Amino acid sequence: MKHILIACLVFALCLAVGLFSLFYVRASGEETVTLLERSIRQAEEEQYTAAAESLRQAKQLWEGRETVLGIFLHHEEVDEILALFAQLEAFIKLEDLDDYLAACGELTARLEHVRRISFLLRIIPVMLCFFAMGFVDLVGTASNYVQQDLGLTDAQANLFPSLV
Repeated sequence: MKHILIACLVFALCLAVGLFSLFYVRASGEETVTLLERSIRQAEEEQYTAAAESLRQAKQLWEGRETVLGIFLHHEEVDEILALFAQLEAFIKLEDLDDYLAACGELTARLEHVRRISFLLRIIPVMLCFFAMGFVDLVGTASNYVQQDLGLTDAQANLFPSLV
C-alpha cells in the first residue's frame, strides 16, 4: 500500500508541474504578445519612442521569466525569441517600419507556437515512465514466483526486474 501511495504522490506531483508549466508558458506568451501588439500599433502610428518602450517592456517581461521558461521550453526556442527581440530593437532604433513589422510577425508567430504547445505532448513522457514503472513492478512480482518454481537465489531472481 505504501508503494502505491508513493507512486500516486509522484504522479500527482508530475501532473501538477505539467499543469503549472502549461499555464505559466501560456500566460507569459500572452502578456508578451499583448505588449508586442501595442508596440506594433505605436510603430504604425510612427510613435517610435513609445513603440521602443513597449518593446523594451515586452523584452524585460520575457527575460524576467527566462529562467523558469528555460526549464519548460527548449533552450533553442528561448534563444531564438531573445535574438528576435534584439533584431526588433535594432529596427525600431532605425525607424525601419517594414523590417520591424516583418520581424514582429515572426516573433509573434514564435510566441504563439510556444503558447500552443500541447499539454499532451508534455505529459506523454510522464505517462510512459509510469507505464514502464508498472511493467517493472509486474516483472518484479513475477520474479518471486519464478524464483520459487526454478529454485533461484535472491540475487538471481532480482536480476529479472533489472533486465527490463
